Amino acid sequence: MPVSLIVTPQHAQHTHPQHPEHAGRIDAILHYLDAHPIAGLTCHDVRPMPRNVIHAVHDENYVNSVAVQSQQRGSQLWLDADTYVGGGSF
Repeated sequence: MPVSLIVTPQHAQHTHPQHPEHAGRIDAILHYLDAHPIAGLTCHDVRPMPRNVIHAVHDENYVNSVAVQSQQRGSQLWLDADTYVGGGSF
């Protein structure tokens, strides 16, 4: 079965100390996949999406909030119990 993994070098900025997903964990997963290839797995770089595509799955006000918050370098805003946005998220 084909599987896609979307990756970005920006994962190194994912460093909130209270969040279980962090750069070290992502690096470990990518290292493991390099050493143990999985049939059907393809890695793709993140690519910017037009707003209309994002709005197809997210409310426009939510998207705008994430965009504004991501411009405020050094700040982090929790969107829900396990999702946060910070500088460079958008």
